Amino acid sequence: MTTFTQWKRAAALAVLPAVGALAFTGVSAGQAQAATAHFYKCDKTATSIPRKKVTSHCYVITSVGTKKAGQHRAKAVCDQDHGTGPFIHSRLVTVHGPWVALGKKSSVTCPLRSTLVAGYTETR
Repeated sequence: MTTFTQWKRAAALAVLPAVGALAFTGVSAGQAQAATAHFYKCDKTATSIPRKKVTSHCYVITSVGTKKAGQHRAKAVCDQDHGTGPFIHSRLVTVHGPWVALGKKSSVTCPLRSTLVAGYTETR
């Protein structure tokens, strides 16, 4: 019984450095994301109603601004039809584009049987 307790203690001590390394990696990734925030400016969100597509474009500016971000994405609010025949009804659905770095374009398209209501840009 004593050897089993010693074995558990030795196993716990062996795993401890790996757990600490994982925790340290998570902290440094958060610090890296906070360090990559830049002053940015976003162009007007481009919306194409016939194609039901929203495109956002944000880029880094060198002058000092008030807002900082590291990534942006396009968001679309769509009026989607549900049901068939006399039971058809519409519902507002928000569709999110992928997070991309500043300087790249993010696009999102409304699903089938829907119309584009509004489109805008979200940053983080």
